[in-house]
Amino acid sequence: MHALRDEVNGLIGQRPGLSAHYCYRAPSAEDRIANRFDSEGFITRDVMQSLLCLDDYDFYLCGPPPFMQAMFQTLRGLGVAKDRIAYEFFGPATVLDAEVKSKPVAPTAGTTPVPAVGAITVEFRKSGIVAEWNASAQSLLAFAEDHGLKPEFSCRAGICGTCTSRIISGDVAYFEDPLEDLAQGELLLCCSRPKTAIVLDL
Repeated sequence: MHALRDEVNGLIGQRPGLSAHYCYRAPSAEDRIANRFDSEGFITRDVMQSLLCLDDYDFYLCGPPPFMQAMFQTLRGLGVAKDRIAYEFFGPATVLDAEVKSKPVAPTAGTTPVPAVGAITVEFRKSGIVAEWNASAQSLLAFAEDHGLKPEFSCRAGICGTCTSRIISGDVAYFEDPLEDLAQGELLLCCSRPKTAIVLDL
């Protein structure tokens, strides 16, 4: 099913200068018969270069993480500046469902367990919480939420930068590479886990 196709075509019919190129990754026999798409497969560098001269455009991306990451890297590879690329993220509900199922009960104030000797610890400096890292936590963002904190976030995939936080000490590893360059002493909570004991400015 092609979401919002009629709406897009309606806008194109109302405004001069607008056009659309529909690329179907895996068109059905019915799509082919109805001639519903302009190209087939993935939106590649060659497809982009054939459609646009890429000299003065703003880009808006919306889709699942693999698509977003691929398109962002393609545009950056073509020399498009980061401030010309806007994006909106959505992801599968199964990710949220997995988080809910594995999420432990947040400790109440004054009952935080004492970390074991030699354990990797996460200190939330502003909140006064020091906790032993739980290897089953999806990310530092999820771990913070497990301990009653509410950091700002949006995409949970290293794309939007909303969950950027300051790391006071320690090292982290990223399981999803951030799409934005981070300043010295910053990290993204949603796609990182601690490699050593860390102190966060939260």
